[in-house]
Amino acid sequence: MSLQGTDYLTPFIEATIASAARFRRVLIVLIIGSVLAFSAFWNAVEWSWLNSRIKLTRTAEAVIALHEIDEELGTHQAEPERTQFLLNLKKDREDFLKHRDVENARRWLNMAGFTTSESLKRHAERLETSLQARILVINVPVLGIVIDVNDLGLLGGFTFVVVLMWFRFSLWREYFNLYSTFEEARDVKDLEYCYKYLAMNQVLTVPPILCPSQPKERPWGKVVRYLYVLPVAVQVAVFSYDCYTFEIGWVINPGNTIVSITVSFCFLVLSVLLTFWCFRLSGEIDAEWEEAAKRIRATSVSQPAIAA
Repeated sequence: MSLQGTDYLTPFIEATIASAARFRRVLIVLIIGSVLAFSAFWNAVEWSWLNSRIKLTRTAEAVIALHEIDEELGTHQAEPERTQFLLNLKKDREDFLKHRDVENARRWLNMAGFTTSESLKRHAERLETSLQARILVINVPVLGIVIDVNDLGLLGGFTFVVVLMWFRFSLWREYFNLYSTFEEARDVKDLEYCYKYLAMNQVLTVPPILCPSQPKERPWGKVVRYLYVLPVAVQVAVFSYDCYTFEIGWVINPGNTIVSITVSFCFLVLSVLLTFWCFRLSGEIDAEWEEAAKRIRATSVSQPAIAA
């Protein structure tokens, strides 16, 4: 077999390589979108780092405020009105701390170095401002628009469906191009040439080895498929939290809450279906590689017998 004898395969090989590269680019978009959506979701939940800092700071503020009230009540005799105000304030602070982790707040105060309730109040207000400006309202890069975090399930779900459709088309094109290239090979020698040439250009697909002389160590080719479920995993997390906080959304805007929950669920179902189809197409791509490898191995085994 000469190199010139395989020139007729060049357009098919180039198209297959291009479709595999397109698949990788779309997968990168899928991963980046999933990470961004999950980051927006995770920062908005009540147990996020920022919300936890705000809660801890408010607890520490109440702890120091109680200490300051006790000092003021004990150092000098205040006017009756002032004394009653301090007693009422003390009771409010004590009620506030009943369901808070006071010991943890005291440990944090020893590390943070705050000494007055006023400084803690300003610190908590800065954190709350950051929460309002950067977390509850999401700034979309490049486009210059902002969306409410409560619309993440709706708009994020729509984005995932569009990208997953794009991803499925890319996988189908790779599958069809691979199938066409292997079918176009006139004999097994040309098929082996196609196989090896295409295999050397694969990154996320791991074709079967053809002979023992090739490296036996294989990367975890199937692990890549777990990345396909990232959009569904993020959408499930967002939808579940929306259901968990349904009462809060209902108080703020009942209509938007119903629309958001309903549409988010529809996009979740579509995402699951598209992900399943992507898994199936990946399996068919692997099957094409397996079938081509079997044909090449079968010919390699039978050739010595024919020569004898």
